[in-house]
Amino acid sequence: MTSRFARVRSIIRSRSWATALRFCEVSLMTDTHSHEPEMHELANTRSFVVWMAQEPDGEATYHLELGQVTVHFFAEEWQEFLTLMQKVMRVHES
Repeated sequence: MTSRFARVRSIIRSRSWATALRFCEVSLMTDTHSHEPEMHELANTRSFVVWMAQEPDGEATYHLELGQVTVHFFAEEWQEFLTLMQKVMRVHES
């Protein structure tokens, strides 16, 4: 139980309110031992956060928080999004 609260405090300190709320929702809705997704923050800036959740069924989902909007991706969609962003970076660098 203590580690769950420590995780929420850590998420809140990183200014990721939506992630903290999602974590709390999942904690309240599921059995705390076997059904919670493992959540990992991949990167953040002052305004944006990218995090990944390893769902209980083994599937990874990716979440891109853009201010008040969160975009959710399954693994295949995430790979396609990363490919798109690589193309944008190449055009931007030209």
